[in-house]
Amino acid sequence: MLEQILRELKSKMETVVSTFQEELKKIRTGRANTSLVENVKVQYFANLMPLRELATISAPNPATIIVSPWDKNALGDAELAIRNANLGLNPVNDGVKITLHLPAPTSEERQKLTKIVSAMAEEAKVEIRNLREESWKEIQNLQKQKKLTEDDRYSGEFRLNKMIEEFNLKIKTLTENKEKEILQV
Repeated sequence: MLEQILRELKSKMETVVSTFQEELKKIRTGRANTSLVENVKVQYFANLMPLRELATISAPNPATIIVSPWDKNALGDAELAIRNANLGLNPVNDGVKITLHLPAPTSEERQKLTKIVSAMAEEAKVEIRNLREESWKEIQNLQKQKKLTEDDRYSGEFRLNKMIEEFNLKIKTLTENKEKEILQV
């Protein structure tokens, strides 16, 4: 029982961290990164599709992203989707590809972005603590029902705390790396 609870908890915590990591990719740094636009939803033939499924996306230099749709009929739809995605980018459509020029963020914008990253990290940590709390209640209930011994409960608590430390460290590392990337000029 205890092992199953801990396995499920670990899986849920890994999901939280990977979701946090994906969200971090969407935050603009000083360099062009294709992940900034690859999940933009494009209305194409009555379907909503991520841009990465309609086009080749590349970053030929640190200030430019090029989007080359495989079907040239999707060019206008892709441009509109990027424009409406609130990324602060102005797409330039030359009839063959879409060029996105990323202006270098000011130091003030960089500071705002690091605050956003910190807030996102705190949300992820809260989510992990909530998951831990749910598992801890489960373990306590099992002990009350005499399905776990007191030693198992203490062992479970110790392992839960170790897991929290491990995942908080992962979040901290991801946050620090993203903040360095943002602040790098």
